[in-house]
Amino acid sequence: MDLREAIGNQTDVALSLSKQILLTESNNSNLVFSPLSIEVLLSLIASGSKGSTLEQLLSFLKSKSSDHLSSFSSQLLAVVLTDGSASGGPRLKFANGVWVDNSLSLKPSFKQVVGSNYKAATNQVDFQTKAVEVTNEVNTWAENETNGLIKEVLPSGSVDRTTRLILTNALYFKGAWNEKFDASTTKDDDFYLLNGGSVRVPFMTSKKKQFVCDFDGFKVLALPYKQGEDKRKFSMYFYLPDAKDGLQALVEKMASESGFLDRHLPPKPVKVDDLRIPRFKISFGFEASNALKGLGLVSPFSNEADLTEMVDSSAGQGLCVSSIFHKSFIEVNEEGTEAAAASAGVIALRGIDFPPKIDFVADHPFLFLIREDMTGVMAFPTKIDFVADHSFLFTIIKNRAATTLLILPKCSSLRRLKYIKLDILTKMRFSLLEMKPKPKTKHIIQEQLRRLGLIEGRCTAARRRGLRSLGSFGFSSGVEWAIATETRIAPKHNTA
Repeated sequence: MDLREAIGNQTDVALSLSKQILLTESNNSNLVFSPLSIEVLLSLIASGSKGSTLEQLLSFLKSKSSDHLSSFSSQLLAVVLTDGSASGGPRLKFANGVWVDNSLSLKPSFKQVVGSNYKAATNQVDFQTKAVEVTNEVNTWAENETNGLIKEVLPSGSVDRTTRLILTNALYFKGAWNEKFDASTTKDDDFYLLNGGSVRVPFMTSKKKQFVCDFDGFKVLALPYKQGEDKRKFSMYFYLPDAKDGLQALVEKMASESGFLDRHLPPKPVKVDDLRIPRFKISFGFEASNALKGLGLVSPFSNEADLTEMVDSSAGQGLCVSSIFHKSFIEVNEEGTEAAAASAGVIALRGIDFPPKIDFVADHPFLFLIREDMTGVMAFPTKIDFVADHSFLFTIIKNRAATTLLILPKCSSLRRLKYIKLDILTKMRFSLLEMKPKPKTKHIIQEQLRRLGLIEGRCTAARRRGLRSLGSFGFSSGVEWAIATETRIAPKHNTA
């Protein structure tokens, strides 16, 4: 298998999936996810498929066979996704897991691929009487594998007595910039929204030369991470459209041109007159099956699914993928990047010339991704529509007279507000009516609360998580990302 060709195909699939998800799932909010995590999970499903289901998966993933997919995943784990922190490089962790009902056993061939190629541990569990306990077990696994960044990748009620298998993976990355930003130079400025408004956010700046290139209609900035003793070189790439409302067109362009990323790389550092990058933190979760169906991957989720290569039982004839849950987190600040992602599939019964100077001011919606430059493997495309931090929340506080809901204990600019109360957060139920926000602000507040887990009218289970999120929102000293993706496999159901 040609690794370079396989990575090129993986990147094309990732950009196509990114376009579908970025344009359909974000609902005008910030979004982060890992197509790599979802692709590995689909490859694992392909290893247990045959017939038209396998053919559709191979076509979608642009691969010749399930053996090619397994071999590629094995090389990814060995070459790209190994931890480099011991030698001064990024800290990396990628793990797969399988949970199978006690009534079933994996086929020897599938179990061998799962263990040897995907390095996944197999767990026998009781879905039929202990679905809640299994859900908690899988969520705890994802949280541990992502250094605590991904919590509850499987939503409550997503696993029940019809579940037969859960396939999971989790990815964690933490890297420090090769050239860190000076936090003392970070200044608040306007970030322009798609609706024509703006918010004040902290922008990181630097006077040092940067890897920047100006292309037709957009600019690209590469920020390298510290490299360890191996040959891997990770970088974060920012894609900034010239037009303030040009992100959708840029995403379309990236997904429609094969090899786009390789043709749009800044080749050398140049002097930058004005460099401004917002500091941000994003968490996002969604169910991915609809997006995959929209791209033509239908068979694994239908009554025609053929997953008979997974389990050593006639019950395999009645299995289909019922859902794929994915959750990601990323934080970018002056130190570097920390990110994580987790996915769970649930299977149930049914060289360019540069001008001497250039600006790169990311003050309107943009897209960025993390890429390993030696191989070209891509992770974490992220769409930024707006950035919320302490100055935005401070504006909310100043514009309302009711009890303050949002505070940031780590924010020095808010410490002097001695009169701030936490009455609303300690109630069993709260309402935005108690906040009395301006009508234009209310929608933004609702979106922020939703992403922090503080859903209007439901404060009991989310209260501790919400307080923790608010306490560190935009003010962590590190930068990291995390991902979890999980698939549920259950019996097929009649749709008539």
